[in-house]
Amino acid sequence: MNHTLWTWWTTALTAILALLYAWIGFAGYGLDCVLGLTGAVLVLAALLAARRSRVIASALLVLGAVPLAVAAWWSIVAPVVGLLMLLLGWPATRAQATTVRART
Repeated sequence: MNHTLWTWWTTALTAILALLYAWIGFAGYGLDCVLGLTGAVLVLAALLAARRSRVIASALLVLGAVPLAVAAWWSIVAPVVGLLMLLLGWPATRAQATTVRART
């Protein structure tokens, strides 16, 4: 698998997982609702910020994925989706940062 395809797949899968986090937020209430929707926005912002700064993208990714996973620790879905977002989002942000550097 070449670098462009790898970047595209990891980014697309991370965005889909962020949409699942938003779905968890819409289905939840109270703190789960706020953390799910905010987490989804932060993860999508991390994917967009990866082209500018890898450090900011990594921080946004962690701030988006971890709080709902910790708050809903009793559930199986939220922690697994959060873990998958970190496992797929980390290479996605790194791949986008190196793609931008390679073009310049």
